[in-house]
Amino acid sequence: MTLRDLFEMDGRVAVVTGSGQGIGRAIALGLADFGCDVVLNSRRVRDLEVTATEIEKRGRSVLIVQGDIRDFSETLAWRTMERFGRLDIWVNNVGGSDEKTTRPLVETSDEVFRSQIDLNLTSAFQGCKAAASRMGDAGSIINISSGAGTRGSPFTGPYAAAKAGMNNLTQTLALELAPA
Repeated sequence: MTLRDLFEMDGRVAVVTGSGQGIGRAIALGLADFGCDVVLNSRRVRDLEVTATEIEKRGRSVLIVQGDIRDFSETLAWRTMERFGRLDIWVNNVGGSDEKTTRPLVETSDEVFRSQIDLNLTSAFQGCKAAASRMGDAGSIINISSGAGTRGSPFTGPYAAAKAGMNNLTQTLALELAPA
């Protein structure tokens, strides 16, 4: 028995946010390798096109939905349903920092703090809602977090706080959405 036999996903549809490069691209390609059609999302369409080409080489269908995931999850889910008629897997992979400068938390502006919460936590919350409302009784929501969310992280406080929130969000949703 192969690993692919254990994780057969032929015909399933997966959305991966932040799938233009890095971890997101690797997740999208891995899901395609196991039989998923994949919906890609990122701000940079060139990166998405590279990922899409690799997915198509694997014989899977792909949809590119370019855009900033902040306040975009509902549109992403809608476009997925419009194209494929189903949504089985949603991966909240987007994360990181728009900031190029690190600083102590108490020196962080409210604007920077809110931006980090929006990118790293609120977008995941919105993605979970958009996905769960379309999955019915089955499906998987996967939230990609960071070690920074499990301990203090000097000079990257807003990011660490957002990822800690994502960890709690994930645990709460697991309890609320789990089959009775």
